[in-house]
Amino acid sequence: MIIKTRDPSTGELQPSKIPVYKGDEKISGKIEVRSRRKFDHIGIKVELVGMIEVSGDGAQSSTFMSNGLDLEPPGTKNDDQVYNFAFAIFQKPYESYYGASVKLRYFIRATIQQSKYKSSVVKEQDVGVMVPTLLEGPAVPINLDVGIDDYLSIKIDFPRNSFDLKEVVEGKISFQLVKLLVKKMDLILVRKEIIGTGEKALVHSEDLFTFEIMDGCPIKGWLNRRGDSRATVPGGRAGTDPHPPLPQQQVQRQVLPEYCNHRRNEPQIL
Repeated sequence: MIIKTRDPSTGELQPSKIPVYKGDEKISGKIEVRSRRKFDHIGIKVELVGMIEVSGDGAQSSTFMSNGLDLEPPGTKNDDQVYNFAFAIFQKPYESYYGASVKLRYFIRATIQQSKYKSSVVKEQDVGVMVPTLLEGPAVPINLDVGIDDYLSIKIDFPRNSFDLKEVVEGKISFQLVKLLVKKMDLILVRKEIIGTGEKALVHSEDLFTFEIMDGCPIKGWLNRRGDSRATVPGGRAGTDPHPPLPQQQVQRQVLPEYCNHRRNEPQIL
């Protein structure tokens, strides 16, 4: 899984890879403690934490799970040492999500606790969690009739409203009536975040992918095009001059168990 993290030196977002686990899998790895000089501590521990973080006005965070292991009791360290750890039985109920306004993240936190006169040394490493899901009941086709009265009529058909992450989104766009100069038509995959309910809900939309359906005025008939499905919610947009946006239609994403079965590197914290 690739996420964007902020570089502490430049403040810019940089893509980084993190290991991915299924919800019921064991998470294991190693922590290496290095020091150029002798130091005292009051304990070394590692934690697996699940947290929801909401940014923006009223930023807040909520921890929904936490499990810890003591790696070493209070004492003195004068050499480098590697600690192996494993969280064997701990159900991770939700799937990782990294959005614009909200994050649901799992991370390994290593802490060297020092005396009350010194701050603890803390380092975190994110891990991704994918929860295999299958939709309940059959998939429902998507059928949209949109346009402008007496000037433009478009019919959009998708065979179903759910797609696996590795599948191709296929559909058909039919122009029933064209009495306007249509400059272009795009199919846009949109990720939409909704935080809260009612009038206080915070909505953030992000165009993830734009697929050009047509460049130029259409003729009566239909187009059959397809695009790579790597997002959760697609929407359509047609362009006239001026061009009104067409309604968006939500589709569901499903994660099949075999999609989660892949090789990965164990997390390492230095």
